[in-house]
Amino acid sequence: MRDALRASAADLFAAAICENGYTSRHLPDDLFNQAVLKCAFVGLRLGRIERVEDRVTPELARMLFAYVTEREHAGRSVGADLWPLIAVHPPPGALERLRDAWRPPPPLTSVACPRWRSRARNDRRARREDL
Repeated sequence: MRDALRASAADLFAAAICENGYTSRHLPDDLFNQAVLKCAFVGLRLGRIERVEDRVTPELARMLFAYVTEREHAGRSVGADLWPLIAVHPPPGALERLRDAWRPPPPLTSVACPRWRSRARNDRRARREDL
């Protein structure tokens, strides 16, 4: 199990950690936290770790929040499945970010850029002129 946590091959890691009740039942907190963070790091869904939501500790929530913050500062995306785990024990500064992460996106018409709208209008005019 410890070797799988150090493995750089995502498939080897997933075979040892994901869909495996041993991970949730027997790993000590520090190794479990490491497994969850690595799962996020290699791009695997956290839900693949059985009972992950039952094992969330304040330390794991802090680690995941730090990971999310680091990824966002680097301009990279994060999986939406991290936020519900962070919400179990939100670290300082996480509540506002949680609200933003769970806020529904605005309708497309309200965020469409003016240039797109004018291009669409010009396309409609050109079609009418062709008729």
